[in-house]
Amino acid sequence: MAARAFKGFSAPLSLDNPLLRPRTPVGVRKVTANERYAGEHKAYREGRHSAAERATNGNMLNAAGRKAGIDPGQWFTGRKVSTKYASDELKDWLKAHGPTLSPSEYRAQTVDTPRAVAAEGGRMSAS
Repeated sequence: MAARAFKGFSAPLSLDNPLLRPRTPVGVRKVTANERYAGEHKAYREGRHSAAERATNGNMLNAAGRKAGIDPGQWFTGRKVSTKYASDELKDWLKAHGPTLSPSEYRAQTVDTPRAVAAEGGRMSAS
């Protein structure tokens, strides 16, 4: 099949054309391990938040929490937060699923596994 050209553009649309080949952008740097774990922790937090929101049908705050303008996302930051403003449904979900891990707790659980350590090219820490 012959390569087509757009009107006003004479180069054929194929990967044989050097203009259309994928290129590595100039100035792109490698992602550090800390940045990778920060991204993974963010995805972990967002996943827990979404799961809790689905399980509670969006009812994550009690009346006092809604009146005070509390952000229900605070329970998914990894910080220790009081459940004073949490709805009963959210309290039950948190009790069943445990607290959200802090970034350092998350990394300790993911980094110190033999597979993760091998992937990092290091040795397991003695604990």
